Amino acid sequence: MAQTKTITPAHLKLYVNGQLIGIAMGGSYQIQTAVRDIRAIDSNVAYELAPTQCDVSGTIQIVRLHGTGGIEGEGIAAFDEEILLQKYSTITLVDRKTDLNMQEFGRCLCTGQQWNIPTRGIVTGSFSFKGTAWSNEAAS
Repeated sequence: MAQTKTITPAHLKLYVNGQLIGIAMGGSYQIQTAVRDIRAIDSNVAYELAPTQCDVSGTIQIVRLHGTGGIEGEGIAAFDEEILLQKYSTITLVDRKTDLNMQEFGRCLCTGQQWNIPTRGIVTGSFSFKGTAWSNEAAS
């Protein structure tokens, strides 16, 4: 029987700073690679496109577990009195089937968090981050 090559969230493990965080539910990320038009004299079209700045950002959805201290306890974010001392994190999504890094974000800082506390159900939340580096299984 042929196996599908489609990656689903259930096949991904979330690691932060090399530690398995088994609470990822979903998320999204953006990698923006800005380009600038290089124009020549007396030409109405760009001569070439030059890469300039890169931005990496994303949001990961998580489940809040008892006694973990939320994302501050996992080392993703700092408490308010330590915000100026916050350290970079490395966020890695690993494919459970192939054990390859599907996506890794380096030198990340938490930019926000949001929590949903329903009357019945599971306490869930998300954290947003910005980073300065990224790679995926093609870089291996």
